[in-house]
Amino acid sequence: LSRCVMIGHAPQELINLTGYNPVIEIDKDNPQHQLEDVLAHICDYQELVNRNRDAALKYGDWMYSMNRVVEFLSNIYG
Repeated sequence: LSRCVMIGHAPQELINLTGYNPVIEIDKDNPQHQLEDVLAHICDYQELVNRNRDAALKYGDWMYSMNRVVEFLSNIYG
């Protein structure tokens, strides 16, 4: 929700939840150049930042999580 550009590695669970990779995967061979490039072109990442915020608002809500738990339990216990 802080509207920051995330650089690193996204866990598969996060990718599965959102349906996309919300993290710019780090270039392990040249992270300094990558970070400098991201900072030099920060405006290019605004759409990703906005999409990440929307996903956080949607999936970070406890009601969403609780509905998934109820659905999961209903599938198990009918």
